[in-house]
Amino acid sequence: MSINKLTLAISILAITTVSTVFQDARAMQERETTDLMHSVAMHKRQEVEKLKDKYIRRQDNNGNTALMYAGMYNNFQAVSSLKDEMRMQNDEGETALMMAAFRNYDNFIPLVMEELGMQDNKGQTALHRAAGGYSVYTVGLLLQEADIKDNEGMTALYYAAKGCETGALENIEKILPMTPFADIEKTLIASKEQLGELNLGFCEDKKIRMRQIVNALETKLSELELLKQQIEEQKQSIKQGYEDIDKIRQELRKTRQDSSMLPSFMQAEIDAK
Repeated sequence: MSINKLTLAISILAITTVSTVFQDARAMQERETTDLMHSVAMHKRQEVEKLKDKYIRRQDNNGNTALMYAGMYNNFQAVSSLKDEMRMQNDEGETALMMAAFRNYDNFIPLVMEELGMQDNKGQTALHRAAGGYSVYTVGLLLQEADIKDNEGMTALYYAAKGCETGALENIEKILPMTPFADIEKTLIASKEQLGELNLGFCEDKKIRMRQIVNALETKLSELELLKQQIEEQKQSIKQGYEDIDKIRQELRKTRQDSSMLPSFMQAEIDAK
């Protein structure tokens, strides 16, 4: 690359960065943020310490707290100063954990695990938000939420498959062992429908990923079906065992009843044995 082209590329990057900063600043101003929220977003650690007592638990006009801004901007250093805002939710029911999970901020998530299991107004958890992304590590941190359904009756597995992004298969493989059988079936049906729609288009990468997802779901269902069959066979075997024991008990009772008809000296001899 020539010097002129490199200079141009650097200039464009600088302009884009400055533009993003101004857009974020304008958005924060429109949301009526506090000085604490602004300091958190800008990673001003000393300012956060000075302002936390004054503005802690305050919310902007969307219900966001300073801790949520920390989740948005990956300011994990501010979490210890904002513990009092843990488990607060904004107008959409979102938490700081959800915001960090959506952005795959793996270093932030472990610090706000107290919010694990919480659901927003749509019934979605942090795992619902992370599952459609590409961070396998983030999904691994949130697997305790794998069996939670949103208001549409869908678990995170469905969103991992629906997203069909790079890393989706790895996310699915992590979530599958924690997902109920019926929800895997539901996700498989939806994935097959999505594959049919993709086959009408030209996005080959997504087609390949969706075929891999469908195969993984079918394989898991086959394994679970086999396991269910084995469990059922074991249950039948145990049931038969109990029935055999009952028959033996009945035969023993009958033997004792028959033996009671014998002369007393013979009965005493049988009891002694």
